[in-house]
Amino acid sequence: MNASRTASYAFSLAVTLATAVLTYTLRNHFIELPNIIMVYLAAVVVVAYYAGRGPSILAAVLGVLFFSVSDVPPAFELTVYEGQYLLTLVIMLAVGLLISNLSASLRAQVAKAVGRERQTAMLYALTREFSARRGRDELAAVLLEHLTNAFGPGAVIFLADREGELDVELPPSSGLGEAASLCWRGEPVAGVPHLDITGVTGRLGMLLAPQVWHDALGDEARTRLLPAMLYAGALALEREMSTDDVQIERMKVESERLRNSLLSTVSHDLRTPLSTILGASSSLIGKGAPLGEPDRAALKQLIYDEAQRMRRMIENILEMARLESGRVGVVTELQPLEEMLGEAVREVRPRLGERHLELVLPAEMPWVNIDPVLMERVLVNLLENAIRHATGASLLRIVVEPGPDRLVIHVEDDGCGVELADMAHVFEKFYRAGQVENGPGVGLGLSICRNILQAHQGDITLTQRPGGGCRFSFWLPAVPSPESAWLEGEKA
Repeated sequence: MNASRTASYAFSLAVTLATAVLTYTLRNHFIELPNIIMVYLAAVVVVAYYAGRGPSILAAVLGVLFFSVSDVPPAFELTVYEGQYLLTLVIMLAVGLLISNLSASLRAQVAKAVGRERQTAMLYALTREFSARRGRDELAAVLLEHLTNAFGPGAVIFLADREGELDVELPPSSGLGEAASLCWRGEPVAGVPHLDITGVTGRLGMLLAPQVWHDALGDEARTRLLPAMLYAGALALEREMSTDDVQIERMKVESERLRNSLLSTVSHDLRTPLSTILGASSSLIGKGAPLGEPDRAALKQLIYDEAQRMRRMIENILEMARLESGRVGVVTELQPLEEMLGEAVREVRPRLGERHLELVLPAEMPWVNIDPVLMERVLVNLLENAIRHATGASLLRIVVEPGPDRLVIHVEDDGCGVELADMAHVFEKFYRAGQVENGPGVGLGLSICRNILQAHQGDITLTQRPGGGCRFSFWLPAVPSPESAWLEGEKA
C-alpha cells in the first residue's frame, strides 16, 4: 500500500474515532439513538468524499462497531439483548456501505469529468495553434511542445516525405535516426517504444517516446489523450500537404494558361508583321515590273516599322519573363525627373503622328530615386499604349503632381476610353480590352509597368478622364532633392 492510500485509511480511522467521541458526549446529553446514527452516516459521507471507496467502507464498519459498543445498551459490550437494536445495526451497516459506494462513485465520476475537461482544453489549444501555423517543421514543433507539456520531456518526432522516407527529425541530432529507420520499416528495436503518426491517408511520421510515457499510459485518460493528440497532428500535416497540392495544381494551371496565351500571341501577333515584312521584301527583290523610288522608299519604311513592332513585342515578352523570374535587379539612383521625361518623350515622338503631346510640370521639378532604364520603360509603354489604342485621341498629356509623401504622374488621353468591365483587368498579363482584342500588341505592356512600379515601392491605377479618355496614374515615394539636403546642412 503506498503512502497516499495509507494516509486515506488513517484519515478514515481518525474521522470515525472523532465521531465516536462526539456521539458518546452527545449520548450523555440525552441525544436519542436515531440522531446518533445520522452523525455516523455523515462521517461515512465525509470519508467517502475525501478518501474514496475503501476508506469509506472502513468508516462504515467501524461506525457500526463503535455505535454498538458505546451507544447501544448495554454500553461497552458487543452483546445486543434487544432484537430491534440488532436490526438497527444491520440497517446502519447497509446504509453506510451504500452511501460510501455512491459517494465514491460520484467522486470517481467527478475526477473523470475533470480529466476529460483538461484533455479537451489541451486538444483545443493544440488544434488552435495548428490552425495558426504553416509548414511541416512548425507543425511538428507545436505537436512536440504540447506532448512535452502533457507527458513530459524525452520524445522525438520523425516525419516522412511524400515518398515515405523519414526526412524531418525533431529535435534534431537525437541519435535515434537509425533506430527510427528500423522501426519505420517494421523491424522492432529493443528499448525504443514508438507510436505511428497516422492520418486519413496513412502513416505520416512516428513518435519515439521514452519508456516512462508507456508506463504511465495505464491511466485511461492519458491512454486516450496521446492518440488523440497524434491524430490531431496527423490531420494538421495532411491539411498542409493538401494546401501544397492545391497550390501546385494552381501554379500548373496558371503556367499552362500563360503558355497557351504566349503561344497564341506569338503565333498570331508575330505572324502579321512577319507576313508584312516578307511581302514587302519580296516586292523589293522581285523580278516583276520595276518599282519607282517612292514605292521602294515606302516598302523600306514598312519593313522598318514592322521590324520595330516585332522588336517591341519580343522585348515585352522577354522583359516580363525576366521580371517574373526575379532576375532583373532594380538599381536605383537619385536624379531629376526631367531627365526621365525627356528620354521617354524623345523615344515616342516619331510615333505621335497628328497627336499633340503636352507636359504639365510643377514650377520646381522634383527628384526621384529610380532605376532610369526601367522607369523610362514605364512611361514609354504608357504613351505607346495611348498611341496604339486610344482611338480618336488628338491630345496626350503628362501631368506631374509632387506631394509631401509621394510623387504622382498622370498619363492621359482624350480618346475612346476603356469599358468599365475591362478596367479591372488591363494590368493582367496577356489581357487586351475588347476594342483592341484583335489589334497589335501582346497585352504585356501595362503588366510590365505595374511590376516595375511595385519594385520601386509604387503602383499604378486606371481611371476615366473627365471629358472622355483614359488616365493612368502612377506614384513613387517622394525623396528630398540633393540641393534641399545641402541647404538644411548649411542651416544646421
